[in-house]
Amino acid sequence: RARMLGVLSRPEAQILLHDTPGLHRGERKFNQWMNERALETAEGADLRLLLFEAGARWDEPEERVAGLAGPLVLAHTKCDLGPPSRVPRPERFAKIVEISALKGQGLEALVEALASLLPEGPALFPEDTLTDANMRFLGAEQIREVVYELYRDEIPYAVAVEIDEWKETDDALRIRAYSGATRLRRRGSVR
Repeated sequence: RARMLGVLSRPEAQILLHDTPGLHRGERKFNQWMNERALETAEGADLRLLLFEAGARWDEPEERVAGLAGPLVLAHTKCDLGPPSRVPRPERFAKIVEISALKGQGLEALVEALASLLPEGPALFPEDTLTDANMRFLGAEQIREVVYELYRDEIPYAVAVEIDEWKETDDALRIRAYSGATRLRRRGSVR
């Protein structure tokens, strides 16, 4: 899974969000590679945002992010589903916010928390930029997400989508893509 950059421009700040694969347990080389990429990105950032689901158990992957130097913001996610989970040593976080993306709760508080901790500097992207990714990449990511949602229990995270054809007209977008996965539990499940 590729890193994706999201750009949020506000009058008081421009926030660049590097969407990386989540840290997780896994002994396979692919899992280790994904974890290394996520940590490399986090280490190079001005601040880190750790998303931690309500009801989840704090474990080694979360501890690895919490142990990185620099400002760290903790966002308890899916708080509409229950109370936030206990986090060891909460004092190490510069800010802690509770959010529900589904209900739109706490999102403005999260943006304010991030903006307040960023160093001052010029905007790096034009105000109307939302991402540095091109449309083909975004299309492939959208298809990958749909495949994952449809086949959640049958396929690993290692789903790749390659756009073979991209045709835009005034009233339609036609995409032909190939999707594949390594180690399918049932060969031929993804078409």
